[in-house]
Amino acid sequence: MPNTAIATELFYDKVTSHKELFRVPGASHVDLYDVEEYVSQAAEKIASFFDNQA
Repeated sequence: MPNTAIATELFYDKVTSHKELFRVPGASHVDLYDVEEYVSQAAEKIASFFDNQA
């Protein structure tokens, strides 16, 4: 399984606008597709991030 965290960190470092890096504890990249416990945490964080951008 490739380590996608490395690419995430490289992209994150390049972003110059408002950003926030959030890691779901215990989740792998693939877990974020269909493990409800992890998906719900990520979805809540994403929604909160965009709500605060207005």
